[in-house]
Amino acid sequence: MLWQGVAVADFLFHLMRSVHPSAPISGPDAPSALENFLDLHIRKILIGIAAVLAVVAIVATVHLKRKKFEREAGAALVAAKDLDAMRKVIETYGDTPAGQTAQLLLADRQLAANDAKAAEATLRGFIATNAKHPLASQAKITLAATLIRLGQLDAAGSELAGFLQSSPTSSLAPLAMVMQAEL
Repeated sequence: MLWQGVAVADFLFHLMRSVHPSAPISGPDAPSALENFLDLHIRKILIGIAAVLAVVAIVATVHLKRKKFEREAGAALVAAKDLDAMRKVIETYGDTPAGQTAQLLLADRQLAANDAKAAEATLRGFIATNAKHPLASQAKITLAATLIRLGQLDAAGSELAGFLQSSPTSSLAPLAMVMQAEL
């Protein structure tokens, strides 16, 4: 693509030369300072413009591909009806919002299927990879509840204490305090 920009620059350079030959002209028809500048630097300017356009095209292409990938992830999440389909969404689209949501939905379905051990692993994986996610606080509280369900009260207390220390102003902090008091 860059060679096309160079070819265009060469063409425009020769076109400018044919319109404004470099032979010195004196009098009122003498080239202005701008014309002299363009005669000297038009090729560099056109190459720079071509390079900027190439970068813009590459960035736009990458952005559009990412958006398409995210739409595919969303469609796969909506189509996922069972645990295996959820796992496939997480495996294929894990770094997208749909893949992250699939992790939370998988943990919820695992809990509904009385597979608290698997739900614990899923929630720990989500928290480890998505600490800044808007639902990370909810995942931490759900993890603590899952640990309580498994009878791991010390681990649940530790999770709740860590949550309260890291997120004391969270809207879930009162719930964490109540859960901690009931241990």
